[in-house]
Amino acid sequence: MTKRIILALGIMAWSASAWAQPRVSLPNSPWDFGEVLQQEKVSHQFEVVNDGRDTLFISRVKPSCGCTTAPLTRDVVAPGESIWIDVTFNSKKFSGAVNKTVTVFSNDPDSPQAKITFRANVATARSQIVVVQEPTDLGSLVPNKSGQSTIMLANVGDEPYRLRLAAYPSGWLEPGWTEKVVDPGDTLHLPIGTNGVPPLGKFESSITFDIEGRETSRMSLPLTGIGLIE
Repeated sequence: MTKRIILALGIMAWSASAWAQPRVSLPNSPWDFGEVLQQEKVSHQFEVVNDGRDTLFISRVKPSCGCTTAPLTRDVVAPGESIWIDVTFNSKKFSGAVNKTVTVFSNDPDSPQAKITFRANVATARSQIVVVQEPTDLGSLVPNKSGQSTIMLANVGDEPYRLRLAAYPSGWLEPGWTEKVVDPGDTLHLPIGTNGVPPLGKFESSITFDIEGRETSRMSLPLTGIGLIE
């Protein structure tokens, strides 16, 4: 009887230990940048969630090639919490369809090498919507102030398009609208402000639009600027 009790307790302890493990979850991977102009850099924030019952320790983050950067700013994630990894892709040496990965090494026993994936279509010119200034320089931005800059987007096609914001640095950027229709030959103005504190000093970021017409496509636009202290 004693041996059975000891065995049962051992099984219970092993089960509890196996259950109380860290677990990596990547809820917004894969990501599609859509159309990206050659020679430009675009970025996206990927969330890394610890869905497990124990602390997640990230040992390193490794992009699949030198065209991609993914600095790790925090390596310990408590159960139920998450961190964000800013992944930047440089399209300089590419043309056409591109698929890349960023490997997250951690103590997750089931997925010790979780992969962030993204794709892009690198082109030499915009096919539907032309950006009047590309990359767009937002100039100097101060915290928590609307309408400090403008992105101008022109429809060069022969049909109306609905533009919808698919992604932007929501931690600090504040767009003046999230969805608009632009008619052939017209130019839309997207006011840009801040809702929070922009990156201090010179920064590079990007914004992604879904383009909906007879066909649906996507494009990503690089953003530059200078974040100031109010």
